Amino acid sequence: MPKITAYIHFANGNCREAMAFYRDCLGGQLKLQVVKDSPMADMFPPHLKDNILHASLENAELTLLGSEMPSLEPEVKGHSISLMLICDSISELHEQFNKLSAGGKTFHPIEQFYAGTMGSFIDKFGIMWGAFTNEK
Repeated sequence: MPKITAYIHFANGNCREAMAFYRDCLGGQLKLQVVKDSPMADMFPPHLKDNILHASLENAELTLLGSEMPSLEPEVKGHSISLMLICDSISELHEQFNKLSAGGKTFHPIEQFYAGTMGSFIDKFGIMWGAFTNEK
């Protein structure tokens, strides 16, 4: 069965900071590939040498990928992703929601609905998140 993995493009150059924040909230091992340390270093102009070419955050339940390399296409607001965090309990939902939404904007506070409990927010890096548990 295929699995979907989120790949976030950080157009504002804060991939390192954002991925470290996600690691601190969610746990896992963070790997960062800087342009100047990659086999492709000679393919890029000098002003991009310190950019994150590829980032990966992995734990038993999560793979999150990212980059801060310039896009070949113009950035269009709304052409991004939202991430859905599935939690095992309401307490875990509140804990993760509070950590990940810190410095961001909550647009649907955590509340019970017909299928469980959920909330949604935009984190301090502009990424939209939903957080859900089957618990009511």
